[in-house]
Amino acid sequence: MPVLVLLLLACRPECDGTRRWADIPVASAQPGDLGHQLAADDARGALDQLAAWSDLAEVCVHDVWIEDEVRGAYRVEGSYRLPGERVQISPFADDAWGVTTHELCHAVDHTIGLSDDHAELFPDDEVPDIPGYGGPTRTAEAFARICEDGARDHLRWQTAAACGHPMTDDDPAALARIQESIFPWAPRLAWDDPSLQVAVGAPWRATAGPDWRQGEVAADPDHVVVLWKPAPDGRARGARLTWHDWATGTRVATLDLPCTDPEWCPASLVPGDAGPLLRLDGALRVLGPGTLGEPLPCAASGVVVGDQGWRLPGGGGLERCDLSTGRTSSLEVPVPTYALAQQHVGTAVRSLTLAGGHVALSSADAGLSWRRDDGAWIDHALPWHLGVRAQAPLLGTSLQALLLETNDLDGQRLRYLAALDLETGELLAPTDPCPQVVDLHAGALLAGSGWAVVPEQGALLGSAPSFTPYAIGLEGAPLSDP
Repeated sequence: MPVLVLLLLACRPECDGTRRWADIPVASAQPGDLGHQLAADDARGALDQLAAWSDLAEVCVHDVWIEDEVRGAYRVEGSYRLPGERVQISPFADDAWGVTTHELCHAVDHTIGLSDDHAELFPDDEVPDIPGYGGPTRTAEAFARICEDGARDHLRWQTAAACGHPMTDDDPAALARIQESIFPWAPRLAWDDPSLQVAVGAPWRATAGPDWRQGEVAADPDHVVVLWKPAPDGRARGARLTWHDWATGTRVATLDLPCTDPEWCPASLVPGDAGPLLRLDGALRVLGPGTLGEPLPCAASGVVVGDQGWRLPGGGGLERCDLSTGRTSSLEVPVPTYALAQQHVGTAVRSLTLAGGHVALSSADAGLSWRRDDGAWIDHALPWHLGVRAQAPLLGTSLQALLLETNDLDGQRLRYLAALDLETGELLAPTDPCPQVVDLHAGALLAGSGWAVVPEQGALLGSAPSFTPYAIGLEGAPLSDP
């Protein structure tokens, strides 16, 4: 992290007193200042996250204090002051969450003495030379620099250990010690007990002819569905749908849409628990390979589950529409309870999606809230620290497929598919622990029944977009051929 931080020690004094994580206050010297409040929100999020991931009941922290002047031997963005056990965070810090994590790592270290007991694991070669900043202080700083990344990037550690990719310069023994001692409860991919089969197939391209460019893509249980719009310089008019075998890309059906005005055809795909529907000329219609149903009375729906269409009308609620009668009703949506919601929900638009055959709301990469048949809302945090790029429901199951991406030290982009079991909350790791090396950044994930495809972002608007197929299944179950 390109940030200046400081641990102020004097011969490793004894802890003046510990506090339970939940009792540690976060306060500001200027509570009415927006910058102070945002930094305080990030500091509280970092503290709550570390509390959830640690098995320490108490830690040597008196409080977390947001103030403009955080000074030590030089001006810094955060400090952990001893004696007194105060964490100070500057509201001008580029990453108040990360700075707070770094300082709390110092506090945990001071509580359990990890860098003292295992100084050989934390060499201080890269710690800057500062007057009065030496001995155990330098070792503690070396520890905290590894610890701060550990709280936010477990996937890189696991990849380095499992597959030998050059993910980090840090000593694997130091990483393992920190995971075991500091973050034992952080969500991680269980490489030692994988339960998700994933097999990757050969990339394929969808085509509809040179006069068409790709619009939207969706998935039904067996196919990738592509909506095509006329290419700017082509001769095509209106809009076209094609259905492709998810594994090979073979086109199995084509449908030219009956647009009212071929020069301007407002068509879009609407996600559904049994496959996408089509919104065409203001009407919602059921789709099948090469077939188009009659108009339904709930054109404004954002997702469809069973015989109900759902949309977000604004104002914090949901609107439900009966697809047979067109009758609508409004529902309140509770504020999500999952970890990190405080940081993400305020700045990210909550979007409609599907999860386990239910209507759901997604808040960026923070978490997922889905509505059970009895009307109760269930919240799940997403493992954002593992690099979640996209998510999609595996149709007919309680699994939410997750696309994870990270980079190694050589700049290569690495990709995993994992899954979140919505019934148990378990994060399922693939049986092959080593990721793919990919050239393009993925921005989406489509999933059907026992499979997923990743449309490559660089080709999303091309005339022949590329898709990488993955067969997905639980350990021991038959796996489709990708």
